[in-house]
Amino acid sequence: MDDSSHRLFAQRQHRVLGLHLAIQCWINGLDAVALERKHFCSYLSLERVKRVRVAQFREDIEPWFPYSKAFFTKPDSFRSIVLSRRDLASTLPTGTMSTLERVKRANTAGFAIQLVAKLTTWDADLAESAIVSHVALVAAGLAAPTRGDQPRNVVFIPKAIPTREEVLQRIKQRLKNLDTQKTQK
Repeated sequence: MDDSSHRLFAQRQHRVLGLHLAIQCWINGLDAVALERKHFCSYLSLERVKRVRVAQFREDIEPWFPYSKAFFTKPDSFRSIVLSRRDLASTLPTGTMSTLERVKRANTAGFAIQLVAKLTTWDADLAESAIVSHVALVAAGLAAPTRGDQPRNVVFIPKAIPTREEVLQRIKQRLKNLDTQKTQK
């Protein structure tokens, strides 16, 4: 795969993850989420993360998270990234500390943030295909984001990807329901 193809593939992965994390923020009432290295690498199927990949990720998810800050333990050792929908400069603690401690201190300062791994609506083993399927179903109006008080495994993991026929049947049923509602009024 040449560099431009690899970059386009990475950009698509980043945007899918970014959109899913934006939905997570919205349904959990958060301003930001902190994504640790373990989950970042797991989702993107990476063993090592270079600064350039983190910079590309930040660039690719900017429409959903205009503010972000990456943390490194050594010059090139990625630790975590905080993705935010609002300016985090004044409320996000700096200095050497664990990601959990950073999140706790930011929450104390009134900034609604959570570790991705601690969200009740997040499944750490979530595959890219499941995220894409769910986002497509939500966009088509065939599913709805569920609030964080629902059981974890019910929220964003479709039990099976619906077939084309099942999707068409659902659309027909919704149209029929709308027609019924209009005639009743």
